[in-house]
Amino acid sequence: MHTIIWLPFLALFAVALQAAPITAPTDPTLSGASLIDFESNSLGSYPTLSTSGATFSHAAAVTVPPTFNGFHITDSSNAYVPVTSKVLEYSTVDRSDGSSPDIALKIEFDQAVSAFGMDYIWGIYPTNLKAYDSTDTLIESILLPPTNEVGGSYYTGLAATTANIKYAIISGIGTDRITIDNLAYAGAAATVPLPAAFWLFCSAFFALLPITKTRHSDSLSRE
Repeated sequence: MHTIIWLPFLALFAVALQAAPITAPTDPTLSGASLIDFESNSLGSYPTLSTSGATFSHAAAVTVPPTFNGFHITDSSNAYVPVTSKVLEYSTVDRSDGSSPDIALKIEFDQAVSAFGMDYIWGIYPTNLKAYDSTDTLIESILLPPTNEVGGSYYTGLAATTANIKYAIISGIGTDRITIDNLAYAGAAATVPLPAAFWLFCSAFFALLPITKTRHSDSLSRE
């Protein structure tokens, strides 16, 4: 009985910490979104890159150098990454102890956003896309499959259901580079108020507590 009563509360809080995957730039959550296409950035390499409302950096601490190579704005095509415009390539190098490199690309927005999406152009090993709010609380995590296993580049992203997204991290082990383009992000959504039905439910629930206590007391007195 007690488990059933608390199920609506557990469901409510579970939903509050989730985000929905985005698989196309036409997703309604990206309506009116700002776009970072890297066309205004100069070709070259950067230790970090701040542009058009977002900063791209390496999220993981360098423990066994060298583990981080940098960010590269490139317009060069090859057999694996065909591009027709500038893209952002993020790469690491093998560690000095010979172990596999770690991908840890952090995308931090100047202001929290309600949704973001991007072209995931290149990544030959599985990676994880994780979104966090401004308190560093994980909102959602999804698996990004290797591009060479799904027929090439694809669109991916996350749309927050309640908590807005302050930054995202694409991470993985065993791959030395990923390439992205056309990062779109939508402004932070206003705080979503709880529906009136929720407060009605709370009122009814707490109103029943004295009745339950009385019945329990009566039962004990009869014994």
